[in-house]
Amino acid sequence: MPPTRLRRPGPVPWLVTCDDRFVEYRPRGRREAMRLLNDLRTRLAAAQDTLAAAQAKTQHAETTYDDADDRFAAAEQAVEEARAERAEARRVRYAARQAQQRAETAVERLDRRVRELSDRLDRMRPLGRRLVKTSPTP
Repeated sequence: MPPTRLRRPGPVPWLVTCDDRFVEYRPRGRREAMRLLNDLRTRLAAAQDTLAAAQAKTQHAETTYDDADDRFAAAEQAVEEARAERAEARRVRYAARQAQQRAETAVERLDRRVRELSDRLDRMRPLGRRLVKTSPTP
């Protein structure tokens, strides 16, 4: 029986710790893994910077939106108040028109009664000239 060779402890060729499965455990492979790790760390830092910038933009956009929403809510409130004022003015205007129509009707009736009474008085005999039967003077 041939003597068995003892394996050196160390990395297992099929055990790959890097994302790239083609990286081997040799000095060149280790350098390549380090280069890939460095590249990944650089990309991670850039992605984190991009994330921070995007978060800042999102925060700014949220603040801008909140300000615009507040202004819009105030404008809506002003519109609602203006509508309420317009509705009240419409009710007051309607009541004033009704009062004016009632007053015009009253004036027309009273004017007509004044004319009728005046015509009736004109047809009557004057008060100063009453017909008095005069008796013959003795």
